[in-house]
Amino acid sequence: MEHDTRKEILQSALELFSTKGFDGTALSEIAARAGVTKSLVYHYFKKKDELLQEIIAHFFEYLTEKRLESREKITKEDPEFHNKQREFLLEKFGQMEPYLKIIFAEIPKRSDVRESFVTYLSKWARESTKEFCQKKVIAPEQFMFRFVFFHLAPMMLYTSMKEIWQDVLDMSDRKIKEQFRDEFYVLVKAAKERKDGK
Repeated sequence: MEHDTRKEILQSALELFSTKGFDGTALSEIAARAGVTKSLVYHYFKKKDELLQEIIAHFFEYLTEKRLESREKITKEDPEFHNKQREFLLEKFGQMEPYLKIIFAEIPKRSDVRESFVTYLSKWARESTKEFCQKKVIAPEQFMFRFVFFHLAPMMLYTSMKEIWQDVLDMSDRKIKEQFRDEFYVLVKAAKERKDGK
């Protein structure tokens, strides 16, 4: 019961922060949405900032879970391994849209959010790097740089901003996803060809 209450409070905070913003959301609103008293929210989280930090932690826990899931579903022997893995992660990022909206809204404003995000991102990327650099075809630092800035970052930005681009470009969700995927793969292919010396 206690775990469910805490989870409900976090879910309510996630929904409100992603729609109203962190600063625009009061703890009393989170309590009301979760169906609990404000004092009970304080029992689990001493201040609103703790909710925000936990949301960031949950985002990276989810990424780890999905990375392991993709490893089980897509084998490295598959000739389409890289494309299938990117497609899989892109789909999962879509399910994390509320998290990404919060993170990208707060990163420019708050140094504590930036520090938490970079700490979690660095840890997550290093774990991912270990899996891909076992054969030492590429230096771990080089792989991590490419992975974070040319794979992870575009997918995160796309997910957090696609609604804005849908309005600006007057495109359907399906169409904008297809266009992003096509352009993203062009960049990835160009990078691979450059690496292979073609």
